[in-house]
Amino acid sequence: AVLLSFLPYPLALASWMAGTGWLFAKACRRWWPKEAGPHWLVLLTPAALVNMWAGHYGFLLGALFLFGWQALDRAPVKAGILFGCMLIKPHLAIMVAVALLVRRAWAAIAAGLTTVVLLLLSTSLLFGWQSWWQFVTLVGPTQSAMIDAGDNLFGLMSTSLATALLRWPVPLPLALAAQMVVAVAALAAVAVAAGRGARPRDLALLAATCTFLALPYAFNYDLTVVALGAAIAWVRASGWEERAVAGAALLAPGLGMLLALADVPFIPLALGALAAVQFRQAT
Repeated sequence: AVLLSFLPYPLALASWMAGTGWLFAKACRRWWPKEAGPHWLVLLTPAALVNMWAGHYGFLLGALFLFGWQALDRAPVKAGILFGCMLIKPHLAIMVAVALLVRRAWAAIAAGLTTVVLLLLSTSLLFGWQSWWQFVTLVGPTQSAMIDAGDNLFGLMSTSLATALLRWPVPLPLALAAQMVVAVAALAAVAVAAGRGARPRDLALLAATCTFLALPYAFNYDLTVVALGAAIAWVRASGWEERAVAGAALLAPGLGMLLALADVPFIPLALGALAAVQFRQAT
């Protein structure tokens, strides 16, 4: 980001999206189902298009996530380093931590924690420790306040059940309670799948979807891996019902914004249904 700041904004944005987009497409190469066409089509999913429109981190985070899971069995230390680099958005790695703990992937966990510590120390030396202190003291409360997003754009882009319920409106304690119930169910799904020995690939896709079910603060531009999971679920569907679920989840990042204008909680509903399909396929 520092290097990009020396470029004119349009060139910096184009470089960022081209570089992270290439990286994400490369990460998807071994995951994308051949039946769905060439793997670069993952860059045309609604989640990818929203991420490009927002100029956001969805491609980079998605690549770190996929490369990490891909390396987990054969190179656990490498996987842990890649997962540790997700510190740039630590909440998106919450289900990774759950899965690794249940799998007792101690080498990956140790490498991930070491990476986090080294990143904290190195960035504090380069930019000052105040940035991390402000992340804890200022960013957290700001994110919490945005759960009740009202009619602003972030409210339409939110994947959070709590945010969707608050648009009806539902009292804040009730919305947060519903979010907590869904979060516990999502955590349990990942833990059970990991405990039953689900393949890393299936567990990864389930964990990606369950991350956005659990978080009260998350947005559609980060659903890049979820879109990949929806495409895979479409190909693996055992009937029209599962295919409809996968199709809805694939369209959710874009269609969900439109339906949110009518106070329809399409994104969390689509993600919940996709997680149920992925859990069945994983176990």
